[in-house]
Amino acid sequence: MIIKIKPDKGKAKSMMRLVEGRIQVLPRLKKIGFPNVVVENYYEVVKEISSILLLSKGFKSVGETFHRDLFEFLYKEKIIAPEEFFLINDLRIRRNKSFYHGKKISDDYLNAKENQLDEIIKKLKSLLNLELKEK
Repeated sequence: MIIKIKPDKGKAKSMMRLVEGRIQVLPRLKKIGFPNVVVENYYEVVKEISSILLLSKGFKSVGETFHRDLFEFLYKEKIIAPEEFFLINDLRIRRNKSFYHGKKISDDYLNAKENQLDEIIKKLKSLLNLELKEK
């Protein structure tokens, strides 16, 4: 469920500084060779930037299905394109299978998707930076 809240750009900026640390560690994680850990970190980065973007706009995703609702909101509001939504949703499902059921994520999946994921992160960061600029 998406609820309306007061936008908090100060909190959004602070949260984004923490996400930047996770983004910086991604290249090192890739070199180590644990695709599950890398994919889980990609997912966390996309989820956190998406949540921060919503916060800066005055919305918050809550409830048992808040991750899915978050990405569906971005899609419905045309913040992300259909192909981006489908990739993020696939990432969410794979991350959950890995995290909760111990399913292995292949190197092939990561190699095939990482450029697209990097582009989604870049796009979300750019949208967030526009939103956080003082008006």
